[in-house]
Amino acid sequence: MKQISTMRDVADRAGVSVATVSNYLNDAKPVASKTRARIESAMQELKFVPSIAGRMMRGGRSAAVGFISIDAPDPYFVEVARGIEDVARESGCVLISCNTGGDLTREKQYVEALATMRIVGAIVHPAFTGAGESHLDRLRDAGSSVVLLGADESDYDACGVSTDDVRGGFLAVEHLISLGHKRIAFVGGPGGERQMRDRFAGALGAVRAACLAELSLQRIDASGTSIAARAEVGARIAALSERPTAVFCASDSLALAVCGTFARLGIRVPEDIAVVGYANTDQTELASIPISTIAVPQYEIGRTAAHLLMSESQSGHQHTRTVFQPRLIVRESTVGHRG
Repeated sequence: MKQISTMRDVADRAGVSVATVSNYLNDAKPVASKTRARIESAMQELKFVPSIAGRMMRGGRSAAVGFISIDAPDPYFVEVARGIEDVARESGCVLISCNTGGDLTREKQYVEALATMRIVGAIVHPAFTGAGESHLDRLRDAGSSVVLLGADESDYDACGVSTDDVRGGFLAVEHLISLGHKRIAFVGGPGGERQMRDRFAGALGAVRAACLAELSLQRIDASGTSIAARAEVGARIAALSERPTAVFCASDSLALAVCGTFARLGIRVPEDIAVVGYANTDQTELASIPISTIAVPQYEIGRTAAHLLMSESQSGHQHTRTVFQPRLIVRESTVGHRG
């Protein structure tokens, strides 16, 4: 078995004490630049790997940032995670991604695990906002920072980043109404309850602003976040006795799945049903029928959240909230159709 180098080996090679190496590794006390250079050179020569476990036992912190999301494989969260990871890497940290699937129990389990690891902090997209985010105190008790995605100050006292989802829902349905649609389905799903609520509220606001009956907007929710569960919504819409002429999906993943089901059933988009998604992920533009969508700056949301997380350790830090404004992107899944 290969001999593993120790702090004693590094200290001997660098010509310093073990305490000095410990100070360097844990930032416990200032270490002169020339001494730091000798220690770093010795570590490289010896291929020394610091013990994170040992550092944590001495009250240190692991160089990691957590990201707890409701649907990690979703292209939206993949892009958000990329923004977080880029900032984390710039700060010398690695990213730990946790997928709750919209399950509050799993969210609490991940919070506990990350707190035990004594990470720098966690960016959390809650499964259910207003459902007792006090479990996030576990992270703070461990000295870790918390930033929320898609929540507001009434949910938890923390920095936050979100999108004006009420506005986004309004833009989507306003666009469909402008094309002449009067029977519209809103497709939501589990997880991200605040986002679904706000996007539906915005959609309903557009219906009211157009002086249409509220029954013009019908809500249909997917039973899960799997591709099969999302695709099944399309089949349910197709089977309705009075089929809507347009569908506003609360995510691009839902829109893509619904469009796929429509294609298999011979329902034409947009000739038979117009479709709008939400997020403007790359797949919507590359789809066989490019999908109209509500664009939000996914990567920038991740970067902003990560910068807020890193700033928590600075003196004088005050919790702030950043709200991004959505915009409508019109593509072939809606244009040219009249209801």
